[in-house]
Amino acid sequence: MRALGAEASLVTVSGDLGVERVDTTLTARAVSGDVTIGRIVGELGLSTTSGDVDIKAVEGGDVRVQTVSGDVRIGVARGTRVWVDAASVSGQLESELGLEDQNASESDDGVTSLHVKTVSGDVSIVRASEALSS
Repeated sequence: MRALGAEASLVTVSGDLGVERVDTTLTARAVSGDVTIGRIVGELGLSTTSGDVDIKAVEGGDVRVQTVSGDVRIGVARGTRVWVDAASVSGQLESELGLEDQNASESDDGVTSLHVKTVSGDVSIVRASEALSS
């Protein structure tokens, strides 16, 4: 799918989901399929059971990702300020971004929230490639 310009809800049981650009609110659920999103500026609520999640470039919005056994990779576009809330019961957490141990306050306008929870999947927060974040 190329782009979403209107609020959408996507569900798949065993197929993969792919969207190149999200400019609005997207709610998605995948049981055993992988989810790939190119660029996102809007709100995202995403859950998978065993599928991996790859978000190439987050530029804004509130991103919430929950998986049971899938890995999560989130690219953050250059110039995007983020607050990260990530946890995994038995997976690894890693970030290329400098992280501080403080919550985003309500006065932090322009800060994108990343909420990522997994049971056994790994979580990687990386800097988006220049090609995607420009």
